Amino acid sequence: MAEQQNQVKRKLNVHRLVTFILLFIAMMLGAILAGLIPPDPWGILAGLVFVGFLGFIGFLIEWSGMGKYFGGGSE
Repeated sequence: MAEQQNQVKRKLNVHRLVTFILLFIAMMLGAILAGLIPPDPWGILAGLVFVGFLGFIGFLIEWSGMGKYFGGGSE
């Protein structure tokens, strides 16, 4: 039983890490796209802050285990 719980915890930790990496990539892509229209440093900063804020909220929801109520992978 304890082995099964450890396996579930390991699976959740891997899922959280993958979620964090995907959110980081999305944050960077959002920053780049926001910087292209219009192409200035403030656009990059605005995109980074906006997409990063949304991603961080999603990450907190997923990390806290509430993601299962929003279609996430938390068990």
